[in-house]
Amino acid sequence: MYRKNNINFRILSSDVLQRFKKRQFLVFNELYSKKYDFLETSKEILLLQYDQIFNFILYVETLFLRSYTNISKNIEAIKIQFEKTSQNTINCIRSNTDTFLPEIAETWIAVNELDVKFIEEMLNDYIKNKKSDSILDNFDFLGKLILEYMSNLLYTIHEIDYLVKNQDNISIENEIPPFLSFTNFAYMYDSFHENKQNYIYEKIKLYEKRFSNNFVIVALKIYSDNDKGYIGVVDFLSKNTIIVDEVI
Repeated sequence: MYRKNNINFRILSSDVLQRFKKRQFLVFNELYSKKYDFLETSKEILLLQYDQIFNFILYVETLFLRSYTNISKNIEAIKIQFEKTSQNTINCIRSNTDTFLPEIAETWIAVNELDVKFIEEMLNDYIKNKKSDSILDNFDFLGKLILEYMSNLLYTIHEIDYLVKNQDNISIENEIPPFLSFTNFAYMYDSFHENKQNYIYEKIKLYEKRFSNNFVIVALKIYSDNDKGYIGVVDFLSKNTIIVDEVI
């Protein structure tokens, strides 16, 4: 039986896909900018993950169109597909070590596990609190969450790329601190956990473990206009870390 299209949903999903592609365009231009000179592994991870996540959005769009139902009816399928999407990237990386430098790839995988867990927490919370039964609201929520995740991806890759290229020089003596990025995704993470957990602090712990270094000094790069969130980060980190102005 033919099912009529939901034109309002089609308009919304087209807008989400358009914003995704616009962000992809900007990120890819940054990726190949001579200003940053990303390592090939860093470039390939970003390119690969953008392909995977775009397919994930198309999957969710089709799921909603076929079922004509809200996210609570499809939450398990969405979570399973998102996990598969991330695992596909990981499998590809680990099967092609000639292309993917382990120092970068395995560090990103560790951070991405943190990101994936948070996205699942956000989805569960959205369903638990029944914030909306509208498929328009549901898809808009999911689209915004994924777009912030992908925006954050570029900054994470930049951090790791810089650490790998400068790991022998990063020290207090050389006055070359690692840098971390305060993004909207980081703010969402901190707010969701009521500032009892801190996204940047969690990344610092992962980086310290991967690079066998204590990051007593870090530089913060700001990619969010949420001043309150930034102040919260500074307060949280200042207990164990010296924060200096952006240097890169």
